[in-house]
Amino acid sequence: MSSLNESTSQDGFLVLSDLHIGAIDQPNKALGNTLVEVATYASKHNLHLVIAGDLFDWWMDYPSERPLSHYGFLKHWEDLINKGLIITLIPGNHDYWIQKPVLEGMNIERESITLDTVFGLVFVFHGDGFTDSSLRLKKPLLHHILQSSWFISLYQTLLPPTIGWKLMARFSAYKRSSKTSTERLDTWAEVMMPTLDAVVAVCGHDHEHRTRKLGEKWYVNLGLFEKDYVALQYKNETLSLVTMQNPRQESWVDKTLLCTNS
Repeated sequence: MSSLNESTSQDGFLVLSDLHIGAIDQPNKALGNTLVEVATYASKHNLHLVIAGDLFDWWMDYPSERPLSHYGFLKHWEDLINKGLIITLIPGNHDYWIQKPVLEGMNIERESITLDTVFGLVFVFHGDGFTDSSLRLKKPLLHHILQSSWFISLYQTLLPPTIGWKLMARFSAYKRSSKTSTERLDTWAEVMMPTLDAVVAVCGHDHEHRTRKLGEKWYVNLGLFEKDYVALQYKNETLSLVTMQNPRQESWVDKTLLCTNS
């Protein structure tokens, strides 16, 4: 049985993935406004907001500077955190360089987190790979290099922040433009779901939304938020996929996975 990093939620939780805020080739000011509304909704209903990787299209912490200027929604998130909202980010391959909370009070969990429900655990991860070999999803060699401390140190030494950020923004756009195969994560789910102490595994990474029932368990890929606006919600002892394009509507259950009344 694979061990999981267990974490508790509040009255429930809301999981999003692959928002890619700050992408230079996908300017979308409305997406930032949607994130304000999503966080406001989570705060109102006392839901733990979890981002399963790639909140940012690129994020590079330098020792003395952070690229905050393009992320106006973070101020609204900070206000909600100060009012009690819990936000956890699992850095993905596009924002792995986050070394400490972007906001005071935001949690950073590397690679995975588990969330409690009345049905059992929900395993949340990004999808690019794990350092734990027992989870049988290796990180690509390029990700190992880009995320290594020696590369980060070398990059920061050779390139000042403004140049380093521009270069990484263009590299991120190039990497994201190529279609990632869905077969890798689908195969992982088929092999690993029976071994996990979790009833649901949810991730993103390859930007294709899909839901698979494997025996009595579920594998959910949330896809690209900007395209699908899908989130996994646990609220009122119901685990559902919901559409978050307009969170103010509050009537957007697309698919119920598990419910105490079913």
